[in-house]
Order: sequence, then C-alpha cells, then structure tokens
Amino acid sequence: MIKKSIVGLVIGISAFSAQAKWAVSQSESSINFVSVKKQHIAEAHHFNAFAGTLDKSGQFNLAIDLASVDTGIEIRDQRMKNVLFNVGRFASATIAADVSKLSLDSLAIGESLNAQVAATITISGIEKAQTVNIMVTKSSGSSYQVTSTKPLIIKASDYLLIDGVDKLKSIAKLPSIGYSVPVSFTLTLRQ
Repeated sequence: MIKKSIVGLVIGISAFSAQAKWAVSQSESSINFVSVKKQHIAEAHHFNAFAGTLDKSGQFNLAIDLASVDTGIEIRDQRMKNVLFNVGRFASATIAADVSKLSLDSLAIGESLNAQVAATITISGIEKAQTVNIMVTKSSGSSYQVTSTKPLIIKASDYLLIDGVDKLKSIAKLPSIGYSVPVSFTLTLRQ
C-alpha cells in the first residue's frame, strides 16, 4: 500500500558531492507503515528489502520490494503480497525525486536541514506526485541520515488499491480496514 511512499522520503538528500554516488544502506535504514482495522486497531508494519541511490546530478531513486512486507503474521503477509500488491505483476513501489537544488555540502557533521521535496511515487504502475517532509543530518564525512518529519500518507484510491483492501477485509472477516496509510522512514545514505 504505502510501501513505496515510505521509501521515497529519502529523497531529500541533495547534491552532496559533485562526483560521488550515494547508496541507501538497507541495514541502517527502515521503512514503516501503519494500518488500521476495525476502526480503532492500529498495527505497525515494515518492509525488509529496498534499495536506493542518489547520483551526482541529484537524482534520487528508491525501490521497495513489496514481497518483503513484514506485518508479523505470515498469512497476512502472503495476502498482502498476492491480493493487495499483486507482486507477480508489480514487484516494487518506487520513489523518484530531483534533489539537486538542495545544497548540503555546507552542513557540518551533526548538523541538520529540514526540507520539503517533490517526489513521484509509483505503486501498481500508477505515478502520483507528492510532497515529502524530511530532515537530513550529516552523520559523518561519508554518510547522511534522512528522516521523515511528517508521515507520508498513501491513499489506496490513488493507486487502484481499494479493491485489494476490500478483498483483504472480506477474507479476514473484518468490518473495516483503513484506505489511507501513514508511512515513515529513516534512511542512511553512504558514499
């Protein structure tokens, strides 16, 4: 559902070094989302596999492996993969952004910058523009951390996921599952 958006957040990293390519360190990063069922029961989930890069021209790209969804319940993971995400056809969600206008070269180690970044999120083959609010911190001479400062809201209706949510609701015999999902992330980029 919101997988990809979650990931897209990393976007805010800017034209760090004119010659270096930056990569998202999966082991030091996380992409999380919250689903709500039965109107009041919220549950936190995450993705285990994603990859992203920021090139020297300031183009950020992040791909989330939707088959890596982890809700803590195996049968629910399988249902989300097959019924909601249709991973056989749409294996990943992506986020792309041009962050070349952000200039982070002047940040000292430990210093942070807040920014709003225009991103293109693609889920189920559908692209939507969305603003992502982030904080970028220079962690070291060769790493930056990008954190969402506001959850990114992914709406099922924007990505033709309503039918999938309704099928999940029917299979699980639930009175409701929310159609909007907040996504948050922390991404570490390393050179």
